[in-house]
Amino acid sequence: MRRKKQSRNGSPTPRYLTIKIQYWPIPRLVLFSPLLVILCYVLFSFVYSSLRAIENRVAIPTTIRYSPEIASSLQFAKLLAMTPPKSLSKEPVIIFHGSRNRREVALTFDADMTYGMQEMLSSDEVQSFYDQDLIAYLTKDQVKATLFLTGLWIETYSDTAKELAKNPLFELANHSYSHKSFSGDCYGLGEMSDEEDKEEITKTQTLLKDVSGKDTKLFRFPGGCYSQTDLVSAKKAGVIPVQWDVVAHDGFNDDGEAIFHNVVDHVSNGSIIVMHMNGVPNEPQTAKVVPRIVEKLRAKGYTFVTVSELLKAKQTPEIIIYHSLVSP
Repeated sequence: MRRKKQSRNGSPTPRYLTIKIQYWPIPRLVLFSPLLVILCYVLFSFVYSSLRAIENRVAIPTTIRYSPEIASSLQFAKLLAMTPPKSLSKEPVIIFHGSRNRREVALTFDADMTYGMQEMLSSDEVQSFYDQDLIAYLTKDQVKATLFLTGLWIETYSDTAKELAKNPLFELANHSYSHKSFSGDCYGLGEMSDEEDKEEITKTQTLLKDVSGKDTKLFRFPGGCYSQTDLVSAKKAGVIPVQWDVVAHDGFNDDGEAIFHNVVDHVSNGSIIVMHMNGVPNEPQTAKVVPRIVEKLRAKGYTFVTVSELLKAKQTPEIIIYHSLVSP
């Protein structure tokens, strides 16, 4: 049996492990630098070309700030000029707010009218679906607003619609004909087929032209409910759908304080505020709360403009226009 070697003091002799480390010397690495430079250049060129191709296809100026959901293929300058949608893009668009760089907001009021509401008027169950006090205040205090009128409302209050059209503070816009849901069970509104979409829009377009002498380009879906098919129908009808980013929740709401905070606590530059102008019983607090809202927002430095003025944004080209692929 072999005996282990021992050191002089009697302990076993230690063994050593040799590890070889192989590395790339600097001179050899330098030989590969041109290849790395070429690879980096090819990668950069590919990314840059892709971005340029996207920019050219989308046709949006680089000065516009946009998010992933922004509309594609928009001719920005033409949109600001409010030209017919047929010259805008291949994709339908829907607007939620204006430029975030300008301290401007747009008050919008929907004048709803359904066949059921007309029956309530005929039976004297309701005296009126027109909030005269609200309009009187806006006129007296020189507050600009955009009024989205249904066709049935225009027919019911034709003389009033003509007076509103003459008021330079207001612009009239399309809110469909009979206020039916364009998509799904929207707040209990009666749903209609996709085939009825264009007729609901064009009938009111004709009525608006009769009372104002102007072709409006702005349209709002009843209840704010829509599908991609509805956006296409709106585009074919020659209108631009307008939603909102601030909801007052004034419909059938007796809590004026809640309505006030629903607006003033959420407004920002370029906001579009949605409210109603049907009065009691549908909106019992609107005429009372709006003066407080206007006073508060003016104190914060906001200026009230119409939706069309909000979208033109002549001083800054930034505007956010969203492309919707699904219902909200």
